[in-house]
Amino acid sequence: MGVAAALCMACGLSALTTAPEDWTAAIAQGSLLYRSGAAPLDRRLYPTLGNGYLATLAGADSTYLAGVYTIVGETEPFRARLPGLAALWVKTSANKSHCQTRAPTQRSNCGVPGITPGECTAKGCCFDSFSPDPHGDPWCYHQSNVTSCTDPCLVSVATPASDLTWADHEGFDMASGSFLRRGTVANPSHLATRTASATNGDVDTAQTTGTSTFRSSRRVSSPSDSHNSWCGEAMVEQRTFAHATRASLLVTQFEINATLCPIGAPQWTITLLPRPGANFSDRPDFEWVSMPASTPNASLHAGVSLGAERAGRLIHAAVASLAPTMSAVEISVVPGESVTHFFPTVYMSDAGAANASTAAAVAKMADAELAAVVASGAENVLAEHCAAVTAAHADARIEVGGNLRLAQLLNASQSALLGSLSPEVGFSTSPGGLSTGGRWTVDGVDTHGGRGYPEGGSSYYGHVFWDADVWMLPAVLPFTPDVAAAMIGYRQRTLPAAMAIAAAEHRNGTKWAWESAYTGASATGADNQEIHLQAGIGLALRQYYRVTQDKAWLAETGWPLLAQIVTFFISRATTLPDSSLALLKVRCFGRYSCALKVSSDRKVGGGHTCHFSRCALTHFLAVKSILFECALISISNLCRGCVLQVQSPNEYAAGIDNDVYTNAAFAAVLEWAAIVATTLGEPHPEQYAALAARVVIPFDAAAGRHAEYTGAPADLRIKQATLTMVPYPVMRPMLPSVQRADLVYEAGHIGDEGPAMTHSMLAIDWLAMGNVSGGRAEFLRAYASNVVGPFNQWMECPLPPDFCQGHRPATNFLTAAGGLLQSVIYGFGGVRYFDHNLTLRPVLLSNTFSLTLRGLRWGGAVLDITATAPMVTVEVRRNSDSNQGLCLTSDWNRSFTPLGVGAAVEVPLPSEVTVVAC
Repeated sequence: MGVAAALCMACGLSALTTAPEDWTAAIAQGSLLYRSGAAPLDRRLYPTLGNGYLATLAGADSTYLAGVYTIVGETEPFRARLPGLAALWVKTSANKSHCQTRAPTQRSNCGVPGITPGECTAKGCCFDSFSPDPHGDPWCYHQSNVTSCTDPCLVSVATPASDLTWADHEGFDMASGSFLRRGTVANPSHLATRTASATNGDVDTAQTTGTSTFRSSRRVSSPSDSHNSWCGEAMVEQRTFAHATRASLLVTQFEINATLCPIGAPQWTITLLPRPGANFSDRPDFEWVSMPASTPNASLHAGVSLGAERAGRLIHAAVASLAPTMSAVEISVVPGESVTHFFPTVYMSDAGAANASTAAAVAKMADAELAAVVASGAENVLAEHCAAVTAAHADARIEVGGNLRLAQLLNASQSALLGSLSPEVGFSTSPGGLSTGGRWTVDGVDTHGGRGYPEGGSSYYGHVFWDADVWMLPAVLPFTPDVAAAMIGYRQRTLPAAMAIAAAEHRNGTKWAWESAYTGASATGADNQEIHLQAGIGLALRQYYRVTQDKAWLAETGWPLLAQIVTFFISRATTLPDSSLALLKVRCFGRYSCALKVSSDRKVGGGHTCHFSRCALTHFLAVKSILFECALISISNLCRGCVLQVQSPNEYAAGIDNDVYTNAAFAAVLEWAAIVATTLGEPHPEQYAALAARVVIPFDAAAGRHAEYTGAPADLRIKQATLTMVPYPVMRPMLPSVQRADLVYEAGHIGDEGPAMTHSMLAIDWLAMGNVSGGRAEFLRAYASNVVGPFNQWMECPLPPDFCQGHRPATNFLTAAGGLLQSVIYGFGGVRYFDHNLTLRPVLLSNTFSLTLRGLRWGGAVLDITATAPMVTVEVRRNSDSNQGLCLTSDWNRSFTPLGVGAAVEVPLPSEVTVVAC
């Protein structure tokens, strides 16, 4: 998905007056996030730089690769850390961010009269001879102690001086996925002084490019007068990015611009330092060995992971780089010229290989790739990257008009998601994405062996949850179905592990682990009650097919996965005396123990083996065969010792009967299974619909609404969305009065400590009911307290954020980012995909004058949908299915209007628009 270009009318933001002039257009469009380098920023608030194969936080000392995990003396795998060699820093004697915060009258003298800039900065002090000093304020002065952030802070942290930015400006260019730092670096050997300047009559001049100022005191008559010429400082810009098409490549480069210095002046050098900890000896998760590299001045390291994930193998990795790994590197400043210094790093592993490799073999590939990168040249490598991201931006994006803050937030959310996912990588992602998840948090906390989830700040060790299938996948699917296909591919690849987990519990079908890593085995080694994950995967399959209309995929991938999910539900559900199907909790009482379970297998129709559990000392359980199902009859009477359990998405409700979301989602999956079976010619499709009709959907008749679960108290405390997910994404039909009562109840019982996604779902549901003000209010609540910092990082819980239900919050919390994007697409866009049509009911967001969903996919068609105050315009940009035409109908015009490629059809708002094949 590309980045939205949002038009902003009279933004009036300070960033537009303080940022470099050549950045302001991108800032005004919402595609560049900016901060002044005047104060330290918590490391967790820097953005993700990634391409789905690799990722890092900007400036972090760690890089992570998709699917690369290790275990060191623990049962839980965590992301294996590779050194963040792109985190290079400019060495300065005095930290600029501490210098710029001192007003002249607040300066404490650090030098004697006549001290030179070089002598001043060598003492660790600041030098500024250009501030007005009518009272003789010092030019050489002590640094200030910055103790608070100018931007909203995550939490006050002690930041070592070496980590404070050398740059005056920092920017996250979301259109290119690049993090930018820009600042001026003084020539330490420059001998100009205030006294000499006054004595010799030199004139101080300030020559400006944008708002970055080159200050120089010079006396030059011609370039050849080099012995009297000097270059006082140079502008330095660092650009770091994960390459869009070379998946294993992470680049940082420095442009040293000294074009305002006199030609022929003496050259000087700038020192670049690797970030402390960004090496192969500190905090290793691999056993590294240095090897000779074929590229001059490059380093090559091969490593073997220190532990193997459960059901997995040791991982071999390699890092080939031109960036320094231990010591400093000097780069030249050439007066009169602008020179770019290129530091590529190639990261590779055998995690995705069918067969294990060797560290040497992986190192050989990394070495060859680095050589190819160097041979291509810095300009071509950057051009390749820019061409790819520009094409993606032109192809698909969300645009909002008139609200810069919102455009920035949507862009940051899209960028974070796509930086952790790739169509080329058969893997999904974790709640905090690919840039975190190791044993150590980005602010240096060792979470190894901690109880609970202290690693939340490292994003749950990079484990995959339901967050990926239910919250993230629907947000990327309409624009980048190939990315969604890769996420489903993870579930397909881990199908054997899911079947093994189900079999271990004496179930048929599949049970994907609540938390999993690369292999799909349970990352925690324990059973989990939240079986709604299985239904959520089924809903993801339904959504993917409805968007792509890909019948070949449905037959080869969709139906085999769907059939396994249905089989699991049937073997997991309990048949009550009235023939309804229920998902029940565990009750252990009397002399029976849930630990005393035995299993019994029976052959049923079609030769399928049915697994089911029965309690010790309890005899025959009746088995009813429908196709390849097993259901326990009247289990409350036949097995009083142990009854099965579920947990709601509202995680405060554990060990309950008939969670409303879980049951409704499984019913929807069963209903869709009947449709798919009919489409593909599978036998007995009607039996799936019959099963769906028997699923218990708890209802409180007195309150006129659904119950959260059977027996739920009226004053239930709710952590996150449950009832609100039944209208969407389950899309279960209900009376408007019931839906309204559901929403009012859940909105009134949600705790402030919960994650933001509930409000995103409430926004979608209210908008679907025509309550625009309610939808807009919930949309605001979805991010107002959960997005912090200048780079719009998502927090798992609202501020103050250092703890989140007993653990450190995941940052950047992509689950909430996906929820917000869904509220724009399916809420304000009103998008609904069905088996044979697409509907739209657009509504403008607050303080905007337009909403555009550019590059929305349906089947082979790519649509551009633009809503303004009076109209919605639908245009087919292209259609790869030449045999399938499209037509549009609406509330305003019930006739079918052909939608040809390149033609736009306008419909007045408010209206529901339907696109169908014709």
